[in-house]
Amino acid sequence: MDGSQKNDRSFRWLLIAAALSPGLLIASIVWKTGVDVPFWDEWELVPVFKKAFTGTLTWNDLFAQHNEHRIFFPRLIFIGLARIFQWNVCVPMYVNVLCVFLASVALYRVQKRTLDLPPDRHYALWFLTNLMLFTPFQGHAWIWGICLTNTIPLLTLVLCLWTCSSPLSFPSKFAACAALSIFGTFSTGNGMLNWGLAFPLLFSAPTWSDVFKRKGSMVLWISLAACSAALYFHGYWKPAKHPSLLSVVDAPYDAVRYFFAFLGAPLGHGSGIPVLVLTKFVALIIVLMFALCLAYVLWCRQYALFQRVLPWAVLGLYSLLNAAVIAVGRAGFGIPQALSPRYAVFSVALIVAVVQLYVIVSAEIQKKPREQNAFSWSGLSLCLLTVFLMLHVQTSAQSLAEFGTLYARNLRMKAAITLIDIGPSEPLLHMDDRKYSEFREYALTANNLKLFRQPLITDRRISLIAASSAETPINIGAADGIRHNEKGNVIVHGWGLAPDGKRPADMLLLTASVGVGEELIVELIDSRVRRDDIARWSKDSLMCGYVHEILPGKVPDNAMLRVWVYDAISAKAYAVNKELLKLPEKSP
Repeated sequence: MDGSQKNDRSFRWLLIAAALSPGLLIASIVWKTGVDVPFWDEWELVPVFKKAFTGTLTWNDLFAQHNEHRIFFPRLIFIGLARIFQWNVCVPMYVNVLCVFLASVALYRVQKRTLDLPPDRHYALWFLTNLMLFTPFQGHAWIWGICLTNTIPLLTLVLCLWTCSSPLSFPSKFAACAALSIFGTFSTGNGMLNWGLAFPLLFSAPTWSDVFKRKGSMVLWISLAACSAALYFHGYWKPAKHPSLLSVVDAPYDAVRYFFAFLGAPLGHGSGIPVLVLTKFVALIIVLMFALCLAYVLWCRQYALFQRVLPWAVLGLYSLLNAAVIAVGRAGFGIPQALSPRYAVFSVALIVAVVQLYVIVSAEIQKKPREQNAFSWSGLSLCLLTVFLMLHVQTSAQSLAEFGTLYARNLRMKAAITLIDIGPSEPLLHMDDRKYSEFREYALTANNLKLFRQPLITDRRISLIAASSAETPINIGAADGIRHNEKGNVIVHGWGLAPDGKRPADMLLLTASVGVGEELIVELIDSRVRRDDIARWSKDSLMCGYVHEILPGKVPDNAMLRVWVYDAISAKAYAVNKELLKLPEKSP
């Protein structure tokens, strides 16, 4: 290989790295900010794990409804990952990112087959695709492992696009697309759309007359889709807390607003314009561009052009149909719910499709004679690209800034879970009593099954988790004072930072000892008080103060107290005050 070939190959790999850079950024963020703590819906996997690990798991357990979805295949994935990695919920996060990388590569292959562009422009277009697939707007979803269930339907559809545009034989394409559609259907309800969306891709042919030569295969495909739907809805029940489907009939305008807010959410934040206004406006423009591109293709009546456009039309319809279905099912929750980051995986497909369609259509128009094409397409393209990048940068900047907050929140929740047998703390106290008792039972069950890499703390002796004085950083916190309040109860106040000094303590522990006895954890301190004097070291440490009221009867009158910082990462406690605090005498 001569020098020029080496340079060409190096340059090609550089372009590939640049095109994949949005995904590499998200992968690095997930690696750094993902916290191994189950969140919300993930706790409902505990009974499934218990049955799987005790040999009592049944098909009904795997097929059971999760909200309005049948997550049969994700359950199998989660069980397998839990077997291999214990219940490390960061692993599904990594798998989720990996699935989006696979979808990205598949879309690039489809792009190569449908667009005739120079290699550098293909990489540039792939970069724009990855900006949306790996949008930081999905911040909450990237670090929530169960959101893998939402990614699977998009991945299966994109793999259908790739398969149908490949040189495989028709029977191979049929089998692959059927398998992918079944996998998507029983991963989340949205995956059922794949049956209808894959149909035109699978049965397209060089000419219209050839399309109808596959009537038998069409009947088989429709039969498989009907059987999948029948199995999906067998024993189906509507989740009690979900709004009625008739709410769309009662408030159709709200459903339309929800629809457009849903589609525009990935590009509608951080500009200063009210989010619900900007998202709907952005969505309206995107939908209009999608419709105009398809209208032009139909007007041209060129079957070859239609075939090139079809994969991207299907990809755009995926977003539009998801937006419509979700609006019907969830508009009753309120319009702001359409902005949820976990829905972005459904809406970004439309933006990707519009970009690809615009490139195809603009290239076709520019082939027309000059007198019919006096409009400056390069100027329009530059304008649209500028607006797109500006909206994306504004939304991403706001979302990237939230990753640190999410990281601190999840560490705080991890500390609360680890100490749940000691007592409830603020991150869990917002739950009602029934929900909290279920939550606690899930945690204790998972601990008994040894699913946690860091077992729950069930012993109140602080010595079991205490870090040595050599391990304790300087200026990690302080117990500023101890006093009685007007009710006569004891108040402890001060501040505490995590060992890295960059965020408030994940949790603070109050220990008490009598005489020369063992120091025991008596209460969890999780109040958050603003401390401007500490925030000068780090703005993220602003809410590191605490003011804690000791519950009556919790501490003996002659007890000596100490406050500790609990770090969720190391699972160790660090002493805040070296000298023990003495309870003040009761007021007369």
